[in-house]
Amino acid sequence: MATFTVRFLGCKVSHADAMDVREALLKDGHDEVGGAGEVAVLNTCCVTHEAVRKSRQAAARAARAHRRVYVTGCGANLA
Repeated sequence: MATFTVRFLGCKVSHADAMDVREALLKDGHDEVGGAGEVAVLNTCCVTHEAVRKSRQAAARAARAHRRVYVTGCGANLA
């Protein structure tokens, strides 16, 4: 099974969604790690320009540290 990290940016809804993903991965037998895992799940936010900037930076950092990155949340559909 893969190792993973889950991170969220933004509101309580973003946090709840990220925790749902985390629970599903744990239920499927994946292992959560504190540092760089094989998979990063990043739940983003696009409410403000600052949130978009932070979401993009977090995705870039995750791409450098993980083999696969899944970007979810409201910021995932931005250009």
